[in-house]
Amino acid sequence: MTGLRPHLIHFHDAKTTGSSHHRVAPLLAAGALAVAASPAHAGQPVHLALGAGQLSLTPAAATVTGNTLHASVVVRDARGTGQGWKIVLAAPHNLKVAAITATCEQGSTCTLPKALDLVDTTIVHATPGTGMGAIKVAVTFAPLPAGAQVGLVKFGVVPFVA
Repeated sequence: MTGLRPHLIHFHDAKTTGSSHHRVAPLLAAGALAVAASPAHAGQPVHLALGAGQLSLTPAAATVTGNTLHASVVVRDARGTGQGWKIVLAAPHNLKVAAITATCEQGSTCTLPKALDLVDTTIVHATPGTGMGAIKVAVTFAPLPAGAQVGLVKFGVVPFVA
């Protein structure tokens, strides 16, 4: 699995190091970090390690309105690589995709994928540099004739490979 290598952050007291500025190692994370040191520990370095997360897909909802199926999934790309991914769909032949939308999941900062279109079995293609964070993908299928069976619908997420 490709991921970030842990980075250490060192905070030093200017009096102890003889320097008037602080040195901070590069931090590759999607967020801010605040650390407060009490006077009793001033001058002692604080060591933090960051690790990569995973690429995952979880079902969010599935509803039927009339003869139309609406399904949504949430893709979480916390790998920190910006590598990209794609969502593949396995559905019965009588089930056709009518619309696809992607939005940042509530409470998440994300970079939305650029391609939302059915190409072969791929419905979303997050090219490198997109698709990071938690993204809700909603798929609306074309209405089926009355009495038609929906069958089994499967979504999967796989890392982008150039």
